[in-house]
Amino acid sequence: MSPEKNSNAVVRQFASRSTRSRLSIPRRRGRVSIIAVVAFYLSTAVAGGAFLSDKLLSRVKEEYGRGAERSLVRWQKFVLKHEDKSEERKLELVNRYFNVIPYASDSKQWGVKDYWSTPVELLVHDRGDCEDYAIAKYFTLRKLGVPAEKLRVLYVHVTDGSSQSRIGNGLNANLSHMVLGYYETPTSTPLILDNLTRHIQPASERTDLKPIFSLDSDELMLSMIRERGADIKYRDGSEQWYAFMLRI
Repeated sequence: MSPEKNSNAVVRQFASRSTRSRLSIPRRRGRVSIIAVVAFYLSTAVAGGAFLSDKLLSRVKEEYGRGAERSLVRWQKFVLKHEDKSEERKLELVNRYFNVIPYASDSKQWGVKDYWSTPVELLVHDRGDCEDYAIAKYFTLRKLGVPAEKLRVLYVHVTDGSSQSRIGNGLNANLSHMVLGYYETPTSTPLILDNLTRHIQPASERTDLKPIFSLDSDELMLSMIRERGADIKYRDGSEQWYAFMLRI
């Protein structure tokens, strides 16, 4: 297959999965209970104003130390500072911000095969794997005002053999991987935000990624809640949705 035909096939694969209205998300085994639930609610506004409560910051400082607290404060300042940037610039800044966090597999970090961290858990522990980066980027871009319909978490398989050298350094041993996709329009080729590279590229240039399925915000939240042993469903933009994503 020629490079051009191969690129077109990749675009069609990503596009076909981006338009699925609903996915069947399996319940996960080996769930880990949450350390604590942050008992506070946020404004339903996606962007604008401080979003981390003093109660949360004080608790993090007490349980995880001043460094963890500072990490959350820096994140909040980062969001407030860049609210007025263009969407293109927001993508670049957010991708770069989270890609510097050190990689750690779920088995090493949490003692289980698979665990999807909230953005606060990622920042407090300063460790994470591919889905943690993708989720944190998703949430941060939502807080920066990027519409939910432009963002999808993409589950992919890395097909490039040269990526073997990245196992344990940003990539799981089975080459399964998660990235964030940004769709300027519903039919556009997504831009890929990936912890394996600081460069944001269109899917047509990421021929090393084979898309398996994608998650919109509601599907993402449902999967994370089920992982923690519950069956409730929070809608994107609700107070409960934001409170859940800002829990430890």
